[in-house]
Amino acid sequence: MLISEQAARSFSHFDIIAIAPNIWTSQWMNRQQLMSRIGGYTKVVYSSGLPFSWQRRLPGDLFHLPTGKFEKMDNVWVDTPPGWMIRTPRLPRLERLVLAQHAERLQKNLSNKPRLLYVFHPMFAPYLDHITFDKLVYHPYDDFAKQGTFSPEMAQQEARLMAEADLVITPSQGVSEELAKRYGRDNVETVHNGVDFESFSQPSNSSIKLNEGQNIAYLGSINVKVDIPLLLEISRQLPNAFIHLVGPVGVMGDKQRDFEQLKQRHNVILHGPVSHQALPGIAQQMDCLLMCYDTSPTLWARHAYPLKLNEYLATKRPVVSCPLPSVPGLSRLLSVAQTPAEWVAAIQEILAGQYQKLDTGFSYAQRQDWNSRVEQIGHLLMF
Repeated sequence: MLISEQAARSFSHFDIIAIAPNIWTSQWMNRQQLMSRIGGYTKVVYSSGLPFSWQRRLPGDLFHLPTGKFEKMDNVWVDTPPGWMIRTPRLPRLERLVLAQHAERLQKNLSNKPRLLYVFHPMFAPYLDHITFDKLVYHPYDDFAKQGTFSPEMAQQEARLMAEADLVITPSQGVSEELAKRYGRDNVETVHNGVDFESFSQPSNSSIKLNEGQNIAYLGSINVKVDIPLLLEISRQLPNAFIHLVGPVGVMGDKQRDFEQLKQRHNVILHGPVSHQALPGIAQQMDCLLMCYDTSPTLWARHAYPLKLNEYLATKRPVVSCPLPSVPGLSRLLSVAQTPAEWVAAIQEILAGQYQKLDTGFSYAQRQDWNSRVEQIGHLLMF
């Protein structure tokens, strides 16, 4: 699926500098999915910013790649900065100096076209003082205020981005409404997460071999947003089903004890992070896929439009999800469960072959390809 000529012209009008926390070759999220496609229409320079001083574990790290490098990957020029470029918030003058040098580095090979700065996280707001740009897009991929790392300083940085951005985009209506209310901004746009439909819908090989029997899985980041107590209960109630957790493990907060118990369960398998190319093949082997988020009001998953929603549906495998208000008509697409008993019953029905929503979910995912999201953003940039 290609985007329209009008949307393509919208991107080609600019050179783009995109800044997000994710290393390009790490777990693929909406940042890489979007920019790899936009990079087919114009020059995109992608940076994951500079590490903080405390993230440099060894003195020798400062001498790694003394001049840095730019490498073209997936249509995007990916920046690896010199090892000596580090952020030092406790030394503000040095911090500003190094950020200015990094900003100069990101801009040095751009053309004379208008420049679009595309920011995915408030931690990069200081770059606004050092990068020359004609348009600013702020595209928060979560409600960061409901994450434990959201400091007062980060709140100020997000307030600045919300005030100065020409265009603000979030992945769900719920997050758009929260940010609009919090910062007093009316025009916050919603562009849902999409799917690489061809990759997830076509038969794919996987190097991960599953156990004989029934296999269910959660694919994605494993952290405090996941309902770990629920997974623990599912593993106990369905002892003959193998539960696969595929993705990087992050901060668990007060769920750490439950997570330690979960890891010890005989029918729970942690695979760790895998490449985005390998995910379709893993998902396609499962008997059931889970979107088991903790939707407590204090956490950010409550208003999510998950990246994995359309990826799961495109595999044409049965899916069970928690209620997600930001996904219209969710119960038409998959099974929705709230209490542990409902979850276990829904999974048991699927394992018994009683799932009736494969075609509806697949048809929905077919219309959610990432190129349709790029098309939306292209039209929004015509403001």
